[in-house]
Amino acid sequence: MTANAFITGALKMLGVCQASETPATADLTDGLTVLNEMVEAWRNERLMLYRVAREVQPLTANTANYAIGPGAAWSIAYIPSYLEGVSFIYDDSADPIIETPVSRPISREEYQAISDKTMAGLPDRVYFEPNYHPTFAQGTVWPVPETNNIDIVLYVPASVTQFADGTTDYTFTAGYKRAIRTNLAIELAPYYTVIPTPTLEKLARTSKYRIQAKNVVVPEMRIDPSINAFRGSAFNIYAGE
Repeated sequence: MTANAFITGALKMLGVCQASETPATADLTDGLTVLNEMVEAWRNERLMLYRVAREVQPLTANTANYAIGPGAAWSIAYIPSYLEGVSFIYDDSADPIIETPVSRPISREEYQAISDKTMAGLPDRVYFEPNYHPTFAQGTVWPVPETNNIDIVLYVPASVTQFADGTTDYTFTAGYKRAIRTNLAIELAPYYTVIPTPTLEKLARTSKYRIQAKNVVVPEMRIDPSINAFRGSAFNIYAGE
């Protein structure tokens, strides 16, 4: 479905365009701007992120900092707001390739606590700054890699991508087309001094709720090691032992 189709549908839902009308070029241009602002904002809503993409990116010897985003050193389609997970491949020429997971990106406080940030070695930590720059995020690995045969694997939550133009056709998973069209209508309403009907507001709200419900991932329950330290690997939650 194209951006122009979403914009046209949204304007018709608002009553700005009649069923047989085509929006003016200026309306389509403005609508594309609002549409892209909306889907960009959805990247900050975790339950609007419908999958996790696995992105393998190279590390460079003696380099700790890497820009993340379109055309950056770690080139992905958009700037992620967070990382779902991180792994390292310590020898990308090996057969088979061995991927070593890292528990999570470290926090600003944890990175600050590293006294020697230039120490070289096999990296096993990543500090991620999503708001480092308006056009890219930044990832910092530590220790600093000494060779060029190490890769980092980023598990990046993926959302609806921005629309390059009004005529390119895009495909969507179930439920997203209605959510985009109805919520775009809500976003466009102030530009035309239109008050959305209660029915439209309900459609926009429930279409997002259904996507968010579908995108919920229930995490695997883990036991605090201090609770289970003397009981081996098993703990009975019913018996408490």
